[in-house]
Amino acid sequence: VSSIIISLVLIDVTSEKYTARIIGSAIPYILFWIIYFIKYNLQTIKPHKSLYKYVLTLGLPAVPYILCENIMLQSDRIMIERFIGAYEAGIYSTVSTVASIIMIVGNALDNVWCPWSYKMIQVGNIKKLKLTSTYYHLLYAFICIGFGMIAPELIKIFTSREDYWKYSWLIYPMILMLFLYLTSR
Repeated sequence: VSSIIISLVLIDVTSEKYTARIIGSAIPYILFWIIYFIKYNLQTIKPHKSLYKYVLTLGLPAVPYILCENIMLQSDRIMIERFIGAYEAGIYSTVSTVASIIMIVGNALDNVWCPWSYKMIQVGNIKKLKLTSTYYHLLYAFICIGFGMIAPELIKIFTSREDYWKYSWLIYPMILMLFLYLTSR
């Protein structure tokens, strides 16, 4: 919320809107890490070096992955704009923004599901895992179906351009893609 508020204020007072958005998004993170760094260094109890080693072995490989993921998330819009045009890129951007809602819901479900499923594997309760995974996939399927029913209306809310509304059917292949992506992990 703070990044949005700071971005809006900076966009209002500067002429370079894109720079204001980037700086407004970065300021809360920078402030958080400065405060965290100061607080951490003032603590009298320091963690063991083995903890640093553990965190770095898990965290460092994630950095290139996250960078590649961000590049891939933006490359589709850039390619559509370059090869077809800005109008079509706008349609795609609107539809994918609405579809990202179901991705967020799926990731939230997955964040609960994964630890539980690993625990079931660890204790050897595979039968319960198989039964529950069926219910899990059905639940997500019903969520996707329900989302698909309201998605065209969400597209109308997300954009005021009425000429984009006739492309609201494009949300259905995206919902199907996200369902297959999240249930195949």
